[in-house]
Amino acid sequence: MATIAQEYIQEGIEKGLEQGVEKSILRVLARRFGAVPAEVQTQLDTLTLADLETLFDAAVEVDDLSAFAARLAAIAKPGG
Repeated sequence: MATIAQEYIQEGIEKGLEQGVEKSILRVLARRFGAVPAEVQTQLDTLTLADLETLFDAAVEVDDLSAFAARLAAIAKPGG
């Protein structure tokens, strides 16, 4: 059984990973398409690590920012 300290450490590690993937997504989008709307970053802030990893792949694959926004909307919506 994990101690409270171990749980906090694990939460911190996961949060750090989420922030790193989010930053990477924003960097890829900015390099490919220019300025990224603040609303995209706001939506990314609410997602799980698994969702962010999926969206990282999307950031590399999509043809334009609107296609990324569509994928983001599909994941960010409840039940997405």
